[in-house]
Amino acid sequence: MRVAIAGCAGRMGRLLVAEIAASEHELAAATVSAHSLQVGQDVGSIVGIEPLGVHASGEPAALFVSDVVIDFTTPAATLRHAELAAIKKVPLIVGTTGMDAATEQALAKAAQVVPVLVAANFSRGVALLLELTQLAARALPDADIGIYEMHHNKKKDAPSGTALALGAACERGVQYAALRGGTVTGDHTVTLALDGERIELTHRGENRAIYAKGALAAAAWLIKQKPGRYTLSDLLKG
Repeated sequence: MRVAIAGCAGRMGRLLVAEIAASEHELAAATVSAHSLQVGQDVGSIVGIEPLGVHASGEPAALFVSDVVIDFTTPAATLRHAELAAIKKVPLIVGTTGMDAATEQALAKAAQVVPVLVAANFSRGVALLLELTQLAARALPDADIGIYEMHHNKKKDAPSGTALALGAACERGVQYAALRGGTVTGDHTVTLALDGERIELTHRGENRAIYAKGALAAAAWLIKQKPGRYTLSDLLKG
């Protein structure tokens, strides 16, 4: 599988490049910001591994020479990638969070032409947590639900995209609590409180490599699918 990485110099981009380099997959292309001093540099050197013979581009269109594009960038960049995915007929994996209505609309249009998979978290464990949360919320319609999450102190959005996805899975109003500190990869707990008892569903991410591995597994699955909008739950169901 020939994979292109949008935002290869970012936290997730670096992990994805390293994961591809250690796998049977091929890095087809990668981008950085058009104004970055890293434009033209070998992508391997950017992420701190051996040179890969692929040079970072500042042009989003450079990504679409691949079998699939993986995008963990910004809402504005993702909007452009969605437009190009539809034009170039290339499947798109999106892990960008905090997306606005315009970006969501662009992704919806792209999904009419190519398979698009969007997830706030690419951990298989989190995908299962989403399923369990929906099941528990439906089984306990009278429960009060709270979602607690903690991430490293560099994470800007709060609640996290994963916490919001868990809230959406509950299909009713929930309470959120977010904490930022240290180097925590990502902890999420869903609490369903009843009179005299409560249920807690928890996932703890121990390292960020799980997200890169999950995104690559999702990409390998997505390129075999028909056009449409997909989630990690679809992947778990086969």
